[in-house]
Amino acid sequence: MSGVLITKGMRIAIPVGGLKIGFDQQGKIQSQAKVVVHYDVCPKWLEISLEHLLQSQKCKNDLVVAWNENNEKKIDLLEQEFGYSIQSIMAASIALDAFYSSIKEFVEIPPTLTNLWRKKRTPRYAQIAEVLRRGFLIKPKGMKNLRNGLKEIFRFRDLAVHPLGKFEEPILHPELNVGVEWRFIYFRFENAKLILMASLEIIWQLINSKNISNSKIANYCKSIITLLSPIVEDWTNNFGSLIANNEKETDKK
Repeated sequence: MSGVLITKGMRIAIPVGGLKIGFDQQGKIQSQAKVVVHYDVCPKWLEISLEHLLQSQKCKNDLVVAWNENNEKKIDLLEQEFGYSIQSIMAASIALDAFYSSIKEFVEIPPTLTNLWRKKRTPRYAQIAEVLRRGFLIKPKGMKNLRNGLKEIFRFRDLAVHPLGKFEEPILHPELNVGVEWRFIYFRFENAKLILMASLEIIWQLINSKNISNSKIANYCKSIITLLSPIVEDWTNNFGSLIANNEKETDKK
């Protein structure tokens, strides 16, 4: 191997015993280093989510114009807004799952608890919330907000993966004033924006928290802040300040 290509988002480290320094028979210094690499997918999924959200916004704006003008492209634009929105929501939820997986490496979870989760089939969002609570020493009030936020995000993800399997009455579309399939209501720009905003706020507030349980998590947070800062800046440039009053419940209907 002639070398190692370092890319954005990659972390590199020298494992224990990986660095060797010595002398050859002529007395010249010889060195050998073994490196290990790791790629964190959380920032990439947030980046993907934001890209699709911006496309969804464009389709939504074009859709309203096309609908008012009775343009033949209106149905295609409705489908496109749905497509970009559902991908944005999925990417945001995957980013949260990836963040949780990274934190879980540094959090001690008793086997009795994991067995209980398995026995009771504890929802994914509840497991993630508990791991984050332990990793960031979240207080009861914050824990309640975290669980509620994660529950809503993963409810939308589950709807994307396991859609409703029964006939449903059409729902009135707020901009188009016409009855449409439920998917065009749940997976539209406004909801995708709320889901990504909630996901970004959860991760951003935690990695900037002062209540971190151990040094390994603190070091991880320092490394990921650099990667997430441009995404947060892009969000701010497009939609305003990220950390805001987000008490509004996701628009369901």
